[in-house]
Amino acid sequence: MSSIPSKTNCGPTTHRLERIDQGLGDRRWDVVHWTFGLHELKHMGPNRENVADPTAETSRPQVATEAYEANIKSLVERIKQAGTVVIWWQMSPVPGGADGRLPGDAKRYNAAAAKVIAEVGDIWPGRSRKSTRPGATGVVELSPLEFLDRLA
Repeated sequence: MSSIPSKTNCGPTTHRLERIDQGLGDRRWDVVHWTFGLHELKHMGPNRENVADPTAETSRPQVATEAYEANIKSLVERIKQAGTVVIWWQMSPVPGGADGRLPGDAKRYNAAAAKVIAEVGDIWPGRSRKSTRPGATGVVELSPLEFLDRLA
């Protein structure tokens, strides 16, 4: 089995929706492993300035929870067309002090995605844990290969 990561940072779901067909191509994948959300809950300034103080009255998440849920539904439906096995990996918890993000927001976004996953069905859930990669700190996700190692 080969692991072929996205060639670019996928960014928020709004960005990935525009490029999902380009990312998946026209082939059938044995496994599609995906996660979204850390970009969504990043707070932006009133003029869409990147990474605003999340406690400021004028800052807002890059993508609201309701829009995130709708975007995940569209993405999941397309991903399922391309993958024999589809794995959704929950977003990593946000540690205190992460720029533009609030601890606890990941739970709300994960709950929105979990609702969609339950509705769509036939998707394997995964949970984020601290990576074992040397030097991994802060907001951390397991790589697809680390995940497959844990399945073995």
